[in-house]
Amino acid sequence: MKTRYIILTICAAMAIGMTFAQNRGRQNAANNSRPGVSAPSQRPATPNSRPTPQPQPPASGQQPPNAAPRPNTPPGPTNVRPPQPPRPQMPPPPPHYNYYRPTPPPTWRPTPHAPSFNSILGIALGTMLSNSVNYLINNGYHVSGYNNNAIYLNNVMAYGVNWPNATMYYNNGYLQGSLFSTSTYSYDMSTYNYVYRNLMSAYGMPVSTQSLSNGGVSATWWGSNNSFVTLSFYPQPVQYGGLRYFTTVSTGN
Repeated sequence: MKTRYIILTICAAMAIGMTFAQNRGRQNAANNSRPGVSAPSQRPATPNSRPTPQPQPPASGQQPPNAAPRPNTPPGPTNVRPPQPPRPQMPPPPPHYNYYRPTPPPTWRPTPHAPSFNSILGIALGTMLSNSVNYLINNGYHVSGYNNNAIYLNNVMAYGVNWPNATMYYNNGYLQGSLFSTSTYSYDMSTYNYVYRNLMSAYGMPVSTQSLSNGGVSATWWGSNNSFVTLSFYPQPVQYGGLRYFTTVSTGN
């Protein structure tokens, strides 16, 4: 009797367990069928998909890190412009005429309305030589050469005439005066007379005129601050023999 009781008890317990398992399975199935609820999924383990960074090549002109220095390797290109060489000091052409300052007449005194000859080709007297060279080049003048005391030019328009040669003279590096010159093989005063009329029209009668010992003539206009303009015509022997007739205009103070 006792043994039969034990067997019934075991069978009842097994039946209860099976019923509990069936109910739990139905509940899980119902939960999984509801919208928005999904059973957790197990994704298979995958290796890291992020790419391994690769070393970048060195920039132009640079060596990779920890690399041994290469012997005799020229430096890489840079964006820095090399310094420009200084402007060459060109040899001057041979001058045709020596600049000099004339002496005003003893009785001459500047009038309140006296003209002023204080600039040459737009450059004020007293300007430094380096500034004068830059001004002339930047304004289209043909500078053929210069040294510490003079600047030489070719084909300069002044006083209504194209002068083949012009020289600007400097004293201790500062502009003092100038000389414009042209010449002919024969006795020809047409340029002298043309410039004389232009100066007369601009400044009136010259203060002084004179005949030169070599058969030439000159006329001088004086302005304020002892500035002057002198127009001359004269013959002069040239380097390779013969005689040329020069017309010149000098100005300064």
